[in-house]
Order: sequence, then C-alpha cells, then structure tokens
Amino acid sequence: MRAPVGVLLGLTLAISAAARPLEQATPSLVQERAVIEKHLAEREWERALEAATALNRRVPDDLATYGLLADARLALGDCEGAEDAVQWMLDLRPWAVSSLLHGARLRAVFGDLDGALEFLAEADRRCSPHDGAARAPVFTRAGLVHWRRGDLEAAEEALDAALQLRPDDPEATRWKARLKTTPTRPPIERCETDGPQLRGGKLPGRHGAEHGLLEP
Repeated sequence: MRAPVGVLLGLTLAISAAARPLEQATPSLVQERAVIEKHLAEREWERALEAATALNRRVPDDLATYGLLADARLALGDCEGAEDAVQWMLDLRPWAVSSLLHGARLRAVFGDLDGALEFLAEADRRCSPHDGAARAPVFTRAGLVHWRRGDLEAAEEALDAALQLRPDDPEATRWKARLKTTPTRPPIERCETDGPQLRGGKLPGRHGAEHGLLEP
C-alpha cells in the first residue's frame, strides 16, 4: 500500500504553468486548466482529479493537463497513477521543461534524489538563460531536493539563484524563509514502493515513445 503524500502547492502550480507556452491552447482549455489549478490550490483534491481526468479524456495530448492530473493523483496518494501521468508527459514531450520538472518531482517522491537533480539540470539546460520565470521553479525545486539531502548550503544557494532570477518569486521566498527558521524540517513527499521506480537515461517510453525518461 502506498503512503499518501502532501503537495508543495505553489511550486506545483508553477511547474504546471511552465507547460503552457508549449501548447496552442484554446481559451476554453485555458479556462478549464485554471479551474483545476483552483481546486488544487484550495486542496480540493477529489474535484481536481475528477476535472483533470475529464479534461484529459477530451484532450489526450495536452501536456499541461497531464501535469495537473499527476498533481491531483499525487495529492491523493496515488503515486502509481501520478507516475503514469508523468510518463505520458515524457512520452509526448520528453525535453519539455514541464515534463522534466514533473519527472524530477516524482524521482524525489520515490527517494531518487540524485536522479531528481539530473532531471533538474536538464530542465535548466532547456530553458532560455534569460527566462527567469521558467528557471526560478527549477532552482526552487533543486533547493528543496538539496535540503532533503541535508545539504543546507546547496539548498540556500539554489533558492538564492531562484530569487536572483525572479526576485519576487513567492515560492522561492517562502522556502528560503522556512530554510532559515526550520532548517532541520525539509518538505518531504514520499511514496512507499517495493523498489526504485524511476531511472535515468534514454529509455523506451511506456506508451511507445523511444525517448521516455521513466523506466517502463
């Protein structure tokens, strides 16, 4: 049985938002995504999952919807379902920043912290060096991974980098403040598994792609 996990809400929504520039979304699709994000922000996990599932059925190739579906499933403790949604993201757009950020999050959830950092390094390489809005969530997530590893110096450096890229970033600001006040209490999302679920490298995707990054 898998253990329920919490959601790092603001960072989760920032990661999902990173997928939007890659999609030619209709106004209706954008509005439906916003409703799901609102459910997630208000911790209405079941409603978020129901809405994301329905939207995914209607628009099965929308990257951002898979991200929201993964977020809702993870919030409800369905780690296997979240992994499946992230695998679809990687199959659809393996080098999209949003896909890599969600992949990093899942790797960390399953305890593969080194693998999470690999995904984040690749995500940063895929960002424009001048796109602070896209890079700040990458460095914020890296800060949380370093924090969980117990490397407080690296965690602070990553959060500082996020704030340098985007000085008003609310998530980097919040986590930097928490790191200063409660350094021994890193935010942890965790799933119980029988073994490692996520691997690195160019592996065949579970849904037929030749370049998925999660283990089939």
